[in-house]
Amino acid sequence: ADSYAPALAMMLGLTDDGPGFASACRSAERRALDPAELSRVSQSVSLSDGTCAVLTGINRPGRWPELSAERVTSALDIARGWAETIVVDVAASLEDDNEVMNDLDGPRRNAATIAALRSADHIVAVATADGVGIARFIRAYEELRAIVGATPIHVVINRVRSSALGLDAKGQI
Repeated sequence: ADSYAPALAMMLGLTDDGPGFASACRSAERRALDPAELSRVSQSVSLSDGTCAVLTGINRPGRWPELSAERVTSALDIARGWAETIVVDVAASLEDDNEVMNDLDGPRRNAATIAALRSADHIVAVATADGVGIARFIRAYEELRAIVGATPIHVVINRVRSSALGLDAKGQI
């Protein structure tokens, strides 16, 4: 559901010719999404302890209008009956762009992210362990909390290295 920098398919070595998540969202809007359709539009990834079904995201950021809040929410609601655990990769931007758009009925760039976060049972918020990443995370955390209310948030800091933060990088974070 990343509408800014979709890269999950590429990182997993999957083809992204037919974005599975966007297809699932369109099917959900038509009330044609069910577990069989989710299995059809997903791709299988082998893991060390089994396999995982992946619905690749949009293959170009310009396709973001396909991921409306209603479509994303419907697709995720139906997917709950398809898989025991669902992980949704979203964009970092949490701005509610209703306030900056003149067309209040038009699509919203951040709708997929906000809808996925509001649908979540648990959230893993990832920040990069450098000055910029931590500063951005601190500013964004309040917005995230406002969007998700009491939903549990687990914070993960990645790329911790002493070259960026000096001695005791982990302690500083």
